[in-house]
Amino acid sequence: MSENHKIGDMIPFGPEIYTIRDIKDGYIYMKNIKEERGQPKKMKIELTPYFVNGELLIPERKTLPKKKYSSVINISKIIREEYPDITLSRDFISLVHENIETIILNLTESAIYNAGQKNHRKLKPAHWFWLDVNKKECFGYWPSHNNYMEEKECASLKKNNG
Repeated sequence: MSENHKIGDMIPFGPEIYTIRDIKDGYIYMKNIKEERGQPKKMKIELTPYFVNGELLIPERKTLPKKKYSSVINISKIIREEYPDITLSRDFISLVHENIETIILNLTESAIYNAGQKNHRKLKPAHWFWLDVNKKECFGYWPSHNNYMEEKECASLKKNNG
């Protein structure tokens, strides 16, 4: 229970006045005095305004700084930070980049499909498939990847040289 709030108290919230209908599990449930229908508004107790000696006190919201995400992924930096003793070839980084790009596009296509199945227009984390790689499948050596990168480089040189 809250020491500053009681069931039946009136609370100004924006331009509207609400009455407290219930207080439980750290939340206050309140209804607009003009509108009896619909669900009660739910608010954390520590964020709900209250009166002390006739003066309205509005608790400050603690805002956490938003984590900034870069849309650029530096593949070589990520690998070098985790494995500083390994040397990476340019072809290796190029192949990893191409593979990750393909994975992202395939998973995005699946996420779009998943959202469509729920009639959602905005992609949310719940639409994304968390790809977890079975490391046992990753052990091996694939010379065809070297050939692929060499062919790609040759094609690029021919294209640039006309």
